Amino acid sequence: MEDSKQVIRTRRDITNALLELMLVKNFDDISVVDICEKALVTRATFYKYFEDKYHLISCIIEDYKEQILQKELENYEYKTPKQLYMKVAEICLKFVEDNIERVSLFFQNGYNDRLRLMLLQTIDENIENILQKQTNLVKYKVPISVLSKYFTGGFTYLGVYLFQNKGKYSKKQILSFLDVMLDESAYIL
Repeated sequence: MEDSKQVIRTRRDITNALLELMLVKNFDDISVVDICEKALVTRATFYKYFEDKYHLISCIIEDYKEQILQKELENYEYKTPKQLYMKVAEICLKFVEDNIERVSLFFQNGYNDRLRLMLLQTIDENIENILQKQTNLVKYKVPISVLSKYFTGGFTYLGVYLFQNKGKYSKKQILSFLDVMLDESAYIL
């Protein structure tokens, strides 16, 4: 059995290799061989942990999801869905601020359609899970799957807009805009 520290270290090396390569190359132009050479691992080692580069990027997105939402929201108590959405936005904006270089990799020219879809699906699944957990507190006027798509689109496009217009608005301003835009008429308290 392989040492768990070695597994963690190898997966981290492969992950970091891809992220470093994405700083200088479009995602579509990066091969598994490029990743292996950068990480100093064999292709067999790469395929031991990942099916392909899309599986690897999916794992990276999942890791970010864990860092962003699950740890922060684990014990968060709220009285209205709006409070929860505002907290999610605050957490995400802080993550983007703290990890701007890595987040920027997803918005560069190499940000292809498959990658975009993977990111949107991950965000949508998370929002839908968050909404689903509220059903004991809130009765929604629209299906949760529709509401999650609405918030996914809004939050994602706003994130892209903010990234492309760095410095135009502060985190505090964006949160105040969201406070105004998140009308509570989408649910019944």
